[in-house]
Amino acid sequence: MSPAPGWRRQEQSVCQTPAIEDARAAAYPFVPSAAVPPVVERAEGCTLHLDDGRTLIDAGGGAVAVNIGHGRSEVAEAVAEAAEEPSDFQVLYPDDMSLRDKIRTVADKVYGADGVDFSPAANKQIDTYEANGFGDLPVCIAKTHLSISSNPALKGAPTGWTLPVREVRASVGAGFVYPICGDMRTMPGLGKAPGAAGIDIDENGEIVGLS
Repeated sequence: MSPAPGWRRQEQSVCQTPAIEDARAAAYPFVPSAAVPPVVERAEGCTLHLDDGRTLIDAGGGAVAVNIGHGRSEVAEAVAEAAEEPSDFQVLYPDDMSLRDKIRTVADKVYGADGVDFSPAANKQIDTYEANGFGDLPVCIAKTHLSISSNPALKGAPTGWTLPVREVRASVGAGFVYPICGDMRTMPGLGKAPGAAGIDIDENGEIVGLS
């Protein structure tokens, strides 16, 4: 295909970690024209470190949306053309795969884990879900966002680690099962100093700290 002016198709991987077997399926299809495409050497949270020394925030999807919103129609045209091309996209696992194997597949193919350690409670919960006909649901892994592993202290693309599944819950109405890994909490994320900690009642009986 012929991308719109100023943009060209990214033909080589932009992510060189063992966590993704075929980065072409996960990388953004277009990058600004350059003699050499950028290569992500490592990532910490949402920060990407490129091989040329630059540090970026992984907000590519939002950046493209903003650019299109500000009149970058050539980006939209290039993406539309790419969408018409033949694709060999395949899902990561079939619906009829067991829940344990689905979790193992994500741990291996996406996170680069050496294996999965299911707690006795998690094994019992999985058995219950499958016995009740929920074994064909997809899985959504609940783990720390600070590392591709389950350990927030492990940065980059660590190897030699095992994904610990301590509990498995099911959102049957939403249609997925979610294993909870390590010390992950399912409460919505809060900062180190939540705003609620500053709410109080002053000497006049008025509530303060709401704004």
